Amino acid sequence: MTPVSNSDTTILTRRSEDSKQASAWPLIVAFALVCAATQLLWLTYAPITTETAKHYGVSVGAVGWLAEIFPLLYVVLAIPAGILLDRWFRPALAAGSGLVALGGLVRLGGQTFAWAMAGQVIVAVSQPIVLSAISKVGGEYLPADQRATGIAVASAGSFVGMLLALVLGPTVGAHGQLERLLVLEAVLAALPAVALVLVRDGRRIAAWAAACRSPHFLGRREGA
Repeated sequence: MTPVSNSDTTILTRRSEDSKQASAWPLIVAFALVCAATQLLWLTYAPITTETAKHYGVSVGAVGWLAEIFPLLYVVLAIPAGILLDRWFRPALAAGSGLVALGGLVRLGGQTFAWAMAGQVIVAVSQPIVLSAISKVGGEYLPADQRATGIAVASAGSFVGMLLALVLGPTVGAHGQLERLLVLEAVLAALPAVALVLVRDGRRIAAWAAACRSPHFLGRREGA
């Protein structure tokens, strides 16, 4: 097999960049939904603290730790999360979104406070990765004239998640229906994480497929 020349590689790279700029918005939206899910899971129990305490048989103060663990871990993990994103951006982003989904599912593991705390800790570990990636996602996937808009969309996702938590808690999780709320939020956390990975990988495959169909690349292959 004839090796691909430097000129072929350059064309592949340029085609990949063009495709990246053209199809980045589905990825930005998926990432914004991951941001929303992170904040949604953070504040799950805040609007229904008293009912949650009765459900798990713990004090109201103990329930407060289900939310308070987030800022504590954020302070500890913010710098390591930044280092991960700088060195291994795409794997770190995928891992962060996966942890959000995992945390939502872990909370369904049992009807005890320990399961709730375990799920919250997992999501809290992911939060510095996801939120620290907001500006970097725009720079990585969007052209310069669209980056500000992309960052704004991703940032808005965080506020949408917080608002949604305050709405869903009293409307879905009240009156002894905490399990129903946790199931709904697990779905809302898992779907964006899966969508982010699928969109990201789909874009990479489409970019390389388009590059391989370029007339210059095909001509070189036929002449090999």
